[in-house]
Amino acid sequence: MRNRIYLLAFFAIIFFNSCQKDELTTNETSLPASTYSHRLALTWNQLFLELERFTPGYRPPISARSNGYINLIAYEAIVHGSEGKYKSLAKSYYNIAIDPPKVGESYNWEVALNAAYQRAFELFFPTAPSEQQFLALQIGSDLRSELQSQVPVDVFSRSALYGRSIAASIYDWSAKDQWGHVAYLHNNDPGTYPIWCRLLATYLPGLLSPATS
Repeated sequence: MRNRIYLLAFFAIIFFNSCQKDELTTNETSLPASTYSHRLALTWNQLFLELERFTPGYRPPISARSNGYINLIAYEAIVHGSEGKYKSLAKSYYNIAIDPPKVGESYNWEVALNAAYQRAFELFFPTAPSEQQFLALQIGSDLRSELQSQVPVDVFSRSALYGRSIAASIYDWSAKDQWGHVAYLHNNDPGTYPIWCRLLATYLPGLLSPATS
């Protein structure tokens, strides 16, 4: 149960690289990330299913790619709160820059995680229908208000800023992928006869094949 928040945040990422420990530690007054419930991570991943379902262009493999990046963001937002049990994957990927938290400062990892998820959804679902975008904003706002009432102002601000910075850094890195970046805008072939799939009474054209993409 203690580690379920890590599993939910990282289920789309290869996990074996996390076995070694990082040297970095933050202020000992920061509670370990495992202290918190898995509820927040579960809430955002349930929302992913909602957005993925209704956002145009989010068909496989676009959805899988976005899910992987979003949960990599979540993992990196809290990994330094694992008391050295897990390590950042920044060194495992080429040319990715992820700033660690400031040594000696206190962080609330639940606040960082929520901020990271909310910013990640904003970045990876810019074309989501207004109803789903409003739902994401509402969930983020409700969770933020709940956490804000429980966390000192300076810790809350520092943690939220850190979570958002992680989301921005990984998104900027993902944008270097010339084939995958914003692929939801051009992953269908409008010339195909749309009988292969049905979504809410709207037929979709077939996915582009590698030869035509």
